[in-house]
Amino acid sequence: MGKAKPRHKKNRRHNVTQPTGIPSVKEAELEESEFSVPESDKDISIDKIIEEINSPSVEERLCGLQSLATLAENPNSVETIIKHKVLKIVAPLLVDGSSEVRNLSAGVLRNLSASGSMQVIEMLVKDDIMTPLISLFHQYNEWNPETAKAEDSDTLLQLVNLLWNLCETDETALKHFNSANILNLLLRCLNYQTVGLDLCITVCQCLNSVSEDNTIVASALRHHESDFLKILAVTSSDHRLLLLKTLAAGIVVNLNPSSPWLEAVVATLSETLEADVHQQICRLSSQLPLDSSTQLSEDVSTQLKNIQTLVDAQIMALEILANLISSQDDEMDVESEESGSEEELNGWTEGDETQLLGLSSEIHEALEKHKLAKLVYMKISSLPENVMDIITNCAQSRALAKRVVRLQCCVYLCLNNLVSVVDMEQFGGPHALYSLVRSIFKQRLCLNPQQPGFECNAELIEASTAAIRAILLRLASFKFSDLGDINPYDLEEIFKIGILPEPRVQANVARIVGTLGVLLVSNPLLVKMVGNYLLEAVERQQALWLSAEALDSLMDVFADDCTDQTAAEINLVPRLQALTHRLKSKMRQERKTLGEHYPVVSTVMTNLSPFIKYKGTRVAALRTH
Repeated sequence: MGKAKPRHKKNRRHNVTQPTGIPSVKEAELEESEFSVPESDKDISIDKIIEEINSPSVEERLCGLQSLATLAENPNSVETIIKHKVLKIVAPLLVDGSSEVRNLSAGVLRNLSASGSMQVIEMLVKDDIMTPLISLFHQYNEWNPETAKAEDSDTLLQLVNLLWNLCETDETALKHFNSANILNLLLRCLNYQTVGLDLCITVCQCLNSVSEDNTIVASALRHHESDFLKILAVTSSDHRLLLLKTLAAGIVVNLNPSSPWLEAVVATLSETLEADVHQQICRLSSQLPLDSSTQLSEDVSTQLKNIQTLVDAQIMALEILANLISSQDDEMDVESEESGSEEELNGWTEGDETQLLGLSSEIHEALEKHKLAKLVYMKISSLPENVMDIITNCAQSRALAKRVVRLQCCVYLCLNNLVSVVDMEQFGGPHALYSLVRSIFKQRLCLNPQQPGFECNAELIEASTAAIRAILLRLASFKFSDLGDINPYDLEEIFKIGILPEPRVQANVARIVGTLGVLLVSNPLLVKMVGNYLLEAVERQQALWLSAEALDSLMDVFADDCTDQTAAEINLVPRLQALTHRLKSKMRQERKTLGEHYPVVSTVMTNLSPFIKYKGTRVAALRTH
């Protein structure tokens, strides 16, 4: 089957700055509070807040907003805020006559939009927040950062953050943005020396988000590509400038995946990824207090913020690189439909997953020149266990711990895309890649579901198994067979991962097991284990596409004639024959709902009967000898 080249999922990203006077929910941990507030008490406080927000007194409106900001710090209160329709009452305050009220309402709404609740975003858009939001943006048409009041500039910062959160998540909000005529205002904020780094970074975060897969915005921004190229040309060791450059690189890619400036983009990604963030985190961990109630010193707090910014920049760089490869492949790859031939098992066709995917020569050269494969390879290792424990247990650095896990996911997903398109020697050769597979299997919080410290982070497991799948497929394309001392216990550990409830993890493990079966085809014991696992996977799956993934892997393993005896021992042919009617029936029922899985399922179902016939003939011949 053709391998999907995943683009990064749009997730709400970490904002770099905090609203004045309001604790940032985005940077806070979304944890259970140590005590629960009775619903009646919540209602009373909410009623009071609503009364104050609706007051004709500026002071009371400010008091109500401050109370709402405090209430919103507790994630458990978000549902109460939604229930009492407070968002609909606060939104019009964006155009209040008091600049203080505008500032505070923008900050409160920004924090609530970043609370992690999709329902908040949906309710804000449903309650028409875009109308007062865009109206307030238009009031900044004559804004001059050099003469404006600090409060007004801070309000603009909150507005851009709010806009970013809304457009990142909601298509309706994005449509409003496309027609709002506020792009020129945002473009005026690209000079960080004039408007300040905080606002410039936030604007670029917003523009990077709204320009992704958005032809209207991308077309408008192409006229200002030189502004982003100027940012790419900046030289500085400041982590915030590094993040700004990385965001500018992402915008350039969004404008044109085949841009003539892609060498400069790749150079920026390389610069961002070169920094050893793990080393910096290790140094920081030795300065963090073991007592979570202890306040950080100013120096340690600054270090923490700088490291968080660097991690954000590296996450962004890895997402850009992964998407750049996907975009290039989309442009250059010409899909070929499978066509039966005499020499392909009388109608059964092997998948093309091991084939290299197309990239332009310019991208190939840039990737090699800036050693991107090596940089990604070097980031596979995880933080030492004790360091991860320290930053997780320290309240002030928990947000960093979450970023580190996200960074690890991005490394895996980038590797998944990268391994298929660059020369294997850029990773150190096939043996280095296989060592990487063994290393990933040992990662903490990743692939050890039977160990006491295991945490089922679905995104991390999916990303890591996708990377292993891609590496093994690449090794298989080179007939790599030096798998060292892989044994039945190793396979059993992999099988355990395959029973986790995440569907894409199950699909990845089926491919991993199948590819290992192909590479171990000369070992009857291990091939027998692989065959039984994949057959059981087909038998137990309710989802047709997952059955198809396992079936495809199974046919890859037993395509080799040397597996005939093993096929007979596990009753491969009769077990497949028993499954055929059910699978065909499900195919007829689900044909229109398979979506992206249809090509895999269709090809497998086309190949299944010829494969059974071919293998049945081979196994039957064994009895005559």
